[in-house]
Amino acid sequence: MCKRKNNNAAREILHGVMELGGEVDAAPFNALLTGLGKGRDIEGMNKLLAKMQELNIRPSVVTFGILLKHLCAAWRVDEALDVFNKLRGKGESNLFGVEPDVGGEALILLEEMKTGSKHQPNTIMYNCLIDGFCKAGNIDKAHELFDQMNEEGVHPNVVTLNVMVNGMCRSGRVHCAVEFFNAMKGKGIKGNAATYTPLISAFYGVNNIDKAMQFLDEMLSSGCSPDAVVY
Repeated sequence: MCKRKNNNAAREILHGVMELGGEVDAAPFNALLTGLGKGRDIEGMNKLLAKMQELNIRPSVVTFGILLKHLCAAWRVDEALDVFNKLRGKGESNLFGVEPDVGGEALILLEEMKTGSKHQPNTIMYNCLIDGFCKAGNIDKAHELFDQMNEEGVHPNVVTLNVMVNGMCRSGRVHCAVEFFNAMKGKGIKGNAATYTPLISAFYGVNNIDKAMQFLDEMLSSGCSPDAVVY
């Protein structure tokens, strides 16, 4: 039923089994969570998780992965962290006996960075986390991670630059994006086509054609080749 996107029928079947006294474990709940996640029904997923807790049905590592996957896919990073803490237990023993698998490593690392773990993230991990918060529209958190990245001696690269610039432009902070770009150039990190494109688009979007053309000229003089999107 879930594969056919008939989540209501799947839910009725699950309830019917439980009303008849049938034993259920995490597996049918996981199937329904997957169906709800594909439909971006995050509220339904949270209610189903609460139902599992009410019935004392222990989530599995699969449950953990499904929840994180679909919350992150919906760019609901803060809720993903809440689920992470609820399932794993923050500052105490594991509440549900669930340890995250490889799919949860990014969020685990974020928690460990906050608590000063011995594990040291690298540039790639930071870029992934910054990208996630930028896409979620949480530029302040992304910038906080960027600052933390520098404090810990992890060197940003052109990918870091592009993620931050694109995120700021999409959030309407184009002047902040320009300041950030200039600061990164001062540190020796040059932009590429993926850096200039969102800046040109952002200035065009606010009718500042002169500034857009200025960045096009700078793009050409720096050796970057504009594509059809830029033109």
